[in-house]
Amino acid sequence: MNFKRSFFSFCIFFCCSSAFSSQKYALMPNVYDQQPGLFAVGQMQAVDNALCNRFNCPQFRFLQNATLKNAMVSSDHFGHIIRYNSEFMQKTMQSYGSLAAIGVLAHELGHIIDLNQNRFKISRTQREANADRYAGCAFALAGHPMSDLMGLAQSLYAMKPSPGYPTPSQRVKFIHVGYSQCK
Repeated sequence: MNFKRSFFSFCIFFCCSSAFSSQKYALMPNVYDQQPGLFAVGQMQAVDNALCNRFNCPQFRFLQNATLKNAMVSSDHFGHIIRYNSEFMQKTMQSYGSLAAIGVLAHELGHIIDLNQNRFKISRTQREANADRYAGCAFALAGHPMSDLMGLAQSLYAMKPSPGYPTPSQRVKFIHVGYSQCK
């Protein structure tokens, strides 16, 4: 499935139906959380369509939070939450293209899939590597050519190495591995 096509079909569905937002994205457990923008919801839906049709994703919520540095997954008594900073996502899209921002969301959803499938304790570095593989997989499952990973790869190369994360070059390798495994 193509991300662009699913975004437009999702927008038509979202604009014509209020039922969608009531279950998956309704609960806001944090005073800084806000409902995501329509464009971001479309991007998240494209990622959800690509990955969850294959990997049996648990239910999760998707929220905007201006206090975050970038994007993250957390959990509470209601389940998993993907939170993102809209300014970070805008800068990512401006610098590396909209597919890089979709890659960020796919990485975050990859964490949820990984947590659901790998409940035993694994290192943070391994969890990040697994999430990167899911990000690459999302592009393959959505029918994108491998060249569409370039924006996401460039955004990873621009990041400073962080403790607990694979190096930027390792992360790009994991994205390519995930793409190849799901093609």
